[in-house]
Amino acid sequence: MRVLVSTEKTQGQKKKDFCFVPEGELLVQPSDGGPYLIGAECFKATTTFAAEERDDLDMGSYAAALLAARRRQWAFAADDPELAAEAQQEAEDTAKVAAAFDAGTVLSIVGNKYVARKAE
Repeated sequence: MRVLVSTEKTQGQKKKDFCFVPEGELLVQPSDGGPYLIGAECFKATTTFAAEERDDLDMGSYAAALLAARRRQWAFAADDPELAAEAQQEAEDTAKVAAAFDAGTVLSIVGNKYVARKAE
C-alpha cells in the first residue's frame, strides 16, 4: 500500500520549509488544514513528504498503527471509541492522496493541493 512518509528531500526549495519529523515516519493530515503534515508518532510537522510503497501495511494495519499512535499521544482518551473511527478515516484519506502519486515522489502542499516537488 502507498502511504505518505516524512522526508527531508527538497527541504530548502521554499523559504518556509521545515521538517521536525524523523525521516520515514508515517504522516497524517492536520485537522486545521495547514500546509504541512503531522508525524503519527512524534506529532510534529513537516512541509515535505514522500509517497512510499509499504508492503508491510494494508488498510487495516495502517489504521491500527495510526490508532496506536493516537492512544499514546492522547492517553486521557485512549478508550474513546471515536479514536478508532478517526484513525480509520485518517488512514483512508492519507492513502488516497498517496495513491495519486508514484512511489518516491516528494510532495508538499500548495494552497489546498498536494503537488510534486522538483527532484534535487
